[in-house]
Amino acid sequence: MRITPVILIFIGLAGLIYPEKFLEDGSGGGRWVFVIIIALGVWTILRSARRNSSR
Repeated sequence: MRITPVILIFIGLAGLIYPEKFLEDGSGGGRWVFVIIIALGVWTILRSARRNSSR
């Protein structure tokens, strides 16, 4: 398993818990950005797991 999806999920969870550390006031972003980051990490893990199980 690669480390990139794990880092994406970690950043997403940290952003959901402490959004003030990652987002500036009035930047236009929100917590939904971190939900998308978590979804990308989970999607990458599931995609690689599916690829490995078919071998």
